[in-house]
Amino acid sequence: MDFIKVKIHKIHETLSDNQELITADIIKSIYQSKGIKYKMLLEIFQNHNDKIKRLAGKEFAPSTIDRYKTAKKYAENYIANEALFTKWSFSRNEVKYAESVKT
Repeated sequence: MDFIKVKIHKIHETLSDNQELITADIIKSIYQSKGIKYKMLLEIFQNHNDKIKRLAGKEFAPSTIDRYKTAKKYAENYIANEALFTKWSFSRNEVKYAESVKT
């Protein structure tokens, strides 16, 4: 049991030292030797908007697409402004979203 605690603590410490995103799922994935795939928040937003755009007129109205574009713009501005006034050390395109991936 102590070996497990020590290994988990070392994983947490390494993530912290590297200023990586730390979640229970990430620690679990690393502990279980699974890979971690990072996606950028704004990249996810853009992929979503691209999917919605392809469905324009079928499942989504043009005004819905405009609202999603506006929401992405607000997210970009929020991230940029927060980075200026906080200790966050990322540019507006570097917000990481962690997704566990089996390897």
